[in-house]
Amino acid sequence: MATLNLLPNAEGSVQTWSPFPAMTPGEPHWNKVDDPVGSPDEDATYVYTSTVGIEEAFNHVTSGLLSGANITNVRVLARVKHKPVGLPSSAQVNIGIRIGIIRFAQPISEVLTTIYVDYTGDWATKPSLSQPWTKADIDNLQSSLLSISATNTAIRCTQVYLIITYIPPVTPVAGKGLVSWTP
Repeated sequence: MATLNLLPNAEGSVQTWSPFPAMTPGEPHWNKVDDPVGSPDEDATYVYTSTVGIEEAFNHVTSGLLSGANITNVRVLARVKHKPVGLPSSAQVNIGIRIGIIRFAQPISEVLTTIYVDYTGDWATKPSLSQPWTKADIDNLQSSLLSISATNTAIRCTQVYLIITYIPPVTPVAGKGLVSWTP
C-alpha cells in the first residue's frame, strides 16, 4: 500500500465561503487552504463562513502514480475550527466530495472546537455506484465542506487535501521471471 497527498490547485464548482485575507474581488479561494502537508499556516490564510447550509469545493492536483493502480480509499482531510463571536457558540461542518454535480457527504457532521483540528471523511469506493475508484475519478474529484450549524461563530478552514491510498501496479522484471513493484 502507498499513499499520495493531493493539494488543492483550483476552484471547485461551488465557492460560497469567504477567503481570508481577501485582497481583491474574485481572488481564488483554493490558495487559502493549500498549505503543505504537515505545515498548516493556521490563521494566516483560510476560508470562512458564518452562514449555515453553504458549501465550498476545491479541485486538486493529479498524479501519474495512480495510472494502473488499485485505488483502495479516498480521504478528505480538512483542518477546521470555529471562532466564537458571542456566547453561547457552536458550529458543525460536514466533509464531502463532489463527483460531477453530485455531492456525497459523510453521514456524521463534525462538531468543531475553537482550535484547529484535522477532520476526515473516507470513501473506499465511488459512492454513486459502490465501484472501485479509477485515476480518471480522482482527476475529476473535488473536496467539499458544508456548514451545518454556526451559532455566534465563524467556521474557519485553513487546510484541505486528499489522501489517496492505493496499490501500485505490478510490473514483471525483464528476464527474471520475477515481479516487482514500480513506484
